[in-house]
Parts: sequence; structure tokens; C-alpha cells
Amino acid sequence: MFPVLPGSHLPLNNPALEFIKYVCQVLSLDANIVNQVNKLKRDLLRLVDVGEFSENAQFQDPCNSYILPEVICHHCNFCRDLDLCKDPSVAQDGSVLPQWFCSNCQAQYETESIEMALVEALQKKLMSYTLQDLVCTKCKGVKEANMPLYCRCAGDFDLTFSAKSFSEQITVFRNIASHYNMSFLEETIDWLLVMSPHVGQSIH
Repeated sequence: MFPVLPGSHLPLNNPALEFIKYVCQVLSLDANIVNQVNKLKRDLLRLVDVGEFSENAQFQDPCNSYILPEVICHHCNFCRDLDLCKDPSVAQDGSVLPQWFCSNCQAQYETESIEMALVEALQKKLMSYTLQDLVCTKCKGVKEANMPLYCRCAGDFDLTFSAKSFSEQITVFRNIASHYNMSFLEETIDWLLVMSPHVGQSIH
């Protein structure tokens, strides 16, 4: 019913409701008609029995984004940032795996080089997560010594980047790997989840 993209993350099951939210969100970009759009949205939501202020009526981007920086075309050397979740140049033929194309010369990017870049980015994210500082939840100070359980202000220490945030990034990587059949990236993610079970628990 709904297209499944690498960045898809919301449970979508009501086409009429989603259509109302998306159209009204686009129309509301024009500051001159915001009031009229809000009234239109309220009336349309009433037709599908959804409250104007309910959680279901709030717009959320249905597709996450992951931008791979500085992707170079080996044909014309054109360099650009590539959104691997929702890049408009992705060709989606049912029988052929989606591929990325250079917006300058229309040459096809090498999927293998993109996969290697993703693996490298994943490893850097894992390293940053593993070596991150602990911060006090009360005074926001960085933990200086290894032994203390509590900050000098008696506050608790917590991660700078939460396990939930990291697991959400891993989910995006796994969806990209699955959608584009990147076996090496999938194996790397599986290894990461085995070595860091708390991250896997956050994903599930």
C-alpha cells in the first residue's frame, strides 16, 4: 500500500489520513495561507474521525535520512553528498536492484565503493560511541576521573550519546544494507550487535 524505502520507520496504515497530513504540511509552507490550511486540515481530519490535536494527526517525516558526504563519480569526478535513504536519482526497477546515478553525467555509482564507505562510517560511529565521555545529568560537567560513581554535585553520570540514539542510526544502516543487498555491511552490523547486545536490545 505504501512504498517501502530504506528510511521507512513509521507504521503507515491509513492512506486517507497520511494524504491529509502530507498535503497540508506542504501547503503550510506558504506563510500567507497558514490559517486557511489549518482550518482545512481540521475539517479533513474530522472526515476520517481523527482529532485535530491527536498524536495521529501530527506530521512526521515517514522516511529517515542518511547523507553520505563527498561521493565522487569515477566517470566525471563530480563530487556531491548523497542521501542513501531518499535520493531522487535512485532508479527503482522491480527486477533490478536500485542504483545511484551521478546527477552531473548520469553515470552509475559503484555500489561496492558506497558499501565500503558505509562500513567505514559505521565503524567510526561505533568508535565514537565506545570512547564517548560521560556527562553529569545535573551540572552537565564531563566526568574527569574513572573511579567516582557520582559527580561532585551528587548528580549521576550518563552517556553523551544515548544507546537509543545509536541504535536508531544502526537501524538506518541495516535498512540500507537490506534494501540494496549489501551483504558485507549486513555482516558488519550483525557482528556489532553480537558484540554489543545492549544496542540490539534498544533496536528491538
